[in-house]
Amino acid sequence: PPAEQERALNAAVLFVRRQMGALDKKKTVVCVLGSTKFSCPDTEELIRLTAVELQGLLPLGKVCFVTGGMPGAQQVFAASCPSDVGTGMWHLVPQGLQSGFGAGTDLQAGTCMEEKQAILAHVGDVYLTFEGGPGVAKEARFANARGAVVIPLSRTGGASGGMFDFPKVEIPRSIKDPEVWELLSRSEAPIAHSARAAAQIAASMAVS
Repeated sequence: PPAEQERALNAAVLFVRRQMGALDKKKTVVCVLGSTKFSCPDTEELIRLTAVELQGLLPLGKVCFVTGGMPGAQQVFAASCPSDVGTGMWHLVPQGLQSGFGAGTDLQAGTCMEEKQAILAHVGDVYLTFEGGPGVAKEARFANARGAVVIPLSRTGGASGGMFDFPKVEIPRSIKDPEVWELLSRSEAPIAHSARAAAQIAASMAVS
């Protein structure tokens, strides 16, 4: 029954946030969504630079980074974070599976990929998206519908560029300069500028 499924999902989300020390909004949970293979030539560098920029803007101990333990965008992000972020990096994986990532900690979430995706879509406060297909679009829709902040790097295309019924997201109120938000979509802008913009938006939500 739907009500039972919702209770189970809420319990799983609470469990995951408790494991990360992120209950009661003591920490901001920043989730990373994206393609397992890249179509846009800029995506990999954009992810790496965004990860580096976030380290300089977010206070250690006040943020958790979360991936779904998948190759591609999530693995590149995890590999791009300095080693001292390891305790704040988590990878949600279905029972019995491992991410195989060298950095961070695997956390069992659900019994199958579908359950893991549902938990990932409900556990974060902020979501960064790079490219992506229907699965990323679905996770972003769930996150957006419940009021989480979704930050699509739309210059990378795919779901983040508006495909697969990706949600229409608005500029967060914490961003006073609309040009910062526009850098997410401007493919002609230097990659470093778009990465810094994405990190600034995420950081503004985390510390606001």
